[in-house]
Amino acid sequence: MNDSNNGNLTFVSSYYEAEQLKQQLVNLGANENDIITKFVSGPNQYLVRINSNDYNNEFSERLEKFLHDNEWITFRKIEKLSDGTYL
Repeated sequence: MNDSNNGNLTFVSSYYEAEQLKQQLVNLGANENDIITKFVSGPNQYLVRINSNDYNNEFSERLEKFLHDNEWITFRKIEKLSDGTYL
């Protein structure tokens, strides 16, 4: 799914999966306070976003590998946005 202001959004299909993804991001080194999970329009869809620009290339590499290895994430593209945050 594409948002014209923010690039690609990362959705998971349920609250449970959003919470799983949030915990995995913390395990990869993200600060829990930087992770937003939010219900969005649609049948039981949640947005997961890392809302910080304090992450380096090492974190990005771990994140890309995690996403590649976890097919259960519905839309799994993560991008570094122009404001420095990851989405």
